[in-house]
Amino acid sequence: MGCPTSIVPGYSDTNKIKNPGLGMKLEREMAKTTDEDTIRLYRASSPTVKFSDVWDADAFNGTGFNPKGLKGEYYTPDYNYADYFRETYGKDAKITHIDVPKKGLDKYKVNDTEYVIPEGLARKS
Repeated sequence: MGCPTSIVPGYSDTNKIKNPGLGMKLEREMAKTTDEDTIRLYRASSPTVKFSDVWDADAFNGTGFNPKGLKGEYYTPDYNYADYFRETYGKDAKITHIDVPKKGLDKYKVNDTEYVIPEGLARKS
C-alpha cells in the first residue's frame, strides 16, 4: 500500500500542484541557483501559443528590441517579467529557467530586461 499524496497540502495524485500560487512559490524557491559563477534566467513559453500569436512581432523590428541581431531564445533574470508573459500566453503556458555563466553574459543582453541566449550556452532545468 502506497502513501497517500494528501499528506502534502496542495499536491494531487498526479503530482501536480493544485494551488497555482503555491506552485509558483515552489518553482521560485526551487529555481534559486547556488553557484556564484552562474545566473538564473527565466522564460515563459506555451505549447500552443507563440509570441507572434499574442504580439505583433513585426512591430518590434527596427525598434531596438534586438539591436545586435542575436539568434536564440529570449530570457530574463526577472521572474515577474517572465510571469507576465506566462499569463499573456494562457493557461497552458509555463516558466522554465536556465543557468548561464555570468562571465561574458553582457554580449547577449539586448535590452534592460532581456538576453538572447544561443542554444548550448545554458544548463537547462
